Amino acid sequence: MIIPVSAIPLVSIVTPSFNQGAFIAQTIDSVLAQDYANLEYLIMDGGSTDETLDVLRSYGSRIRWISASDGGQSAAINRGWQISQGEFLAWVNSDDLLKPGAIREAVSAFHQQPETAMVYGECDYIDQTGRIIGQYATRPFDYYDLLKSVANYLPQPSVFIRRAALESAGWLDESLHYLMDYDLYLRIGNRGSVAFIARPLAALRLHDDAKSLDRLAAFGEEMVRIIERALSSNSLPPELRSCRPEIMCNAYIYAASCSYWSGEIAQAKKWLRHAWRETQFPSFPRRLARLTLLAALGTYGRERIERWHPNPYTTLLDNVS
Repeated sequence: MIIPVSAIPLVSIVTPSFNQGAFIAQTIDSVLAQDYANLEYLIMDGGSTDETLDVLRSYGSRIRWISASDGGQSAAINRGWQISQGEFLAWVNSDDLLKPGAIREAVSAFHQQPETAMVYGECDYIDQTGRIIGQYATRPFDYYDLLKSVANYLPQPSVFIRRAALESAGWLDESLHYLMDYDLYLRIGNRGSVAFIARPLAALRLHDDAKSLDRLAAFGEEMVRIIERALSSNSLPPELRSCRPEIMCNAYIYAASCSYWSGEIAQAKKWLRHAWRETQFPSFPRRLARLTLLAALGTYGRERIERWHPNPYTTLLDNVS
């Protein structure tokens, strides 16, 4: 029996783009090659000045794209999702890839569990040539774990969201520029069930432009904002509300680590002071004590320490060809 396309749920994929002409064709090809019949694909370009627009024009009517100045990545994704029509939504950045069969598997997971708000899979790291250089550290979903660990183990390009769940939880926070995906997953995960597919659905590309640590400290600042908001939610389970000191301590440690490894030692010490205020003596996280000692050694100590303790935020990037 042949199922008409109209009976297959529409999936809308949005690709935000800005000056990624070197990679965007590979991204587009990975989406267009999906073995899924009812697909809507929109590319939201922020006014690229490189070869991106020439690449987009070369696809003719096979893709739909808009190029104009926007309010940043989150705003571009929101606009794309809002003008799309799909029952299920995703975004794939202009240097990342979907694996073959990713959309089909995600929709199948939604069908098997009709109450599911969000589906995600595993994800490979690739370099600028497409060579696999690692795997994103992910695991099955647990909302308590996602919040308490202060760690985003949902690889963004492998995530698919039910539109109704997104509209209920709210769109991407356009004031966030780095961790808007984690913020969204916390809001959706607190309202509905989430399914995990134990195979790679996407590939996340690391390349030279990603090596800069200039913005690393900003990740920490956003994390603290996100966790504070999550803990203030009226729908937060009481068991998690009672864990506020532990969770805030973890958020401050994350922020301190980002600042420390980006070279902002004074800011790291500020976050560490906040973390210590949240500890329940006599017990405290060993990593808090370790990071406090490292920060006390200052910039000179950090440079010496990196000889035997590599910067955790650049170790994987060192494998980029």
